[in-house]
Amino acid sequence: MAYVLKEMMSSAEWDSFLHEHSPMALFQSWAWGNVEKKLGHTVWRWGWCKNGMLAGIAQIIKVAARRGTFLHVRHGPIGDISFKDIIEFAKKEHAWFIRISPHVPSEKEIVFRNKGFVPAPIHAMDAELCWVLDVDKAEEELLAGMRKTTRYEIKRAQKMGVVVQKSNDIQEFLRLYDTTASRHNFVQHTGIREEFDTLDTDLLVAKYNKTVLAAAIIVYFGDEAIYHHGASVPNKDGASYLLQKI
Repeated sequence: MAYVLKEMMSSAEWDSFLHEHSPMALFQSWAWGNVEKKLGHTVWRWGWCKNGMLAGIAQIIKVAARRGTFLHVRHGPIGDISFKDIIEFAKKEHAWFIRISPHVPSEKEIVFRNKGFVPAPIHAMDAELCWVLDVDKAEEELLAGMRKTTRYEIKRAQKMGVVVQKSNDIQEFLRLYDTTASRHNFVQHTGIREEFDTLDTDLLVAKYNKTVLAAAIIVYFGDEAIYHHGASVPNKDGASYLLQKI
């Protein structure tokens, strides 16, 4: 049975398929596509049907980089699709290459190699690998699984009177993030404000005597709470540790 390609127009249908087949694929979510649009990127949401049923999806982002334009399918594609459609489309868009980062076990990578894909020279760009913590446990059990120094810093922060609160002041986070980037000399992530405004997020700040010492943006997607961005000022109060514990 041949694939039938269609442009996906329903966010409900899209996210329903996504949560069923790849529930941790944040970058394939409809909301993430809206973030990309706010950043000025072109986004296509395609679905492939078989026997009248949706079999696979791919959210495709066009990226104009210094080294050439390419099509990016972050955390995808998902399900049963036709790579031929994407390859032909890439040629029409004058893309130099297609980059994919699906959530599949390493032993399944051979499927993509057989389609002509090769390993990227730079890996782990799209959180293909991450540390997953099951929080459906008692607090004592979670703490017991941490390093001794981590438990010590958390307890010290609590004794010092550091408190963690929710905040809506994204500008406060961006100022803290800017100082963090300068201190550690890393390239700042673009689009944080757009992510905060578009995705299901919480901004948590750790304060001591009304002074913000650390902050984190947590993104909620499906059954996940993702520690997506963090920032801090140098301190000896264990604020960053307490923030992650919350």
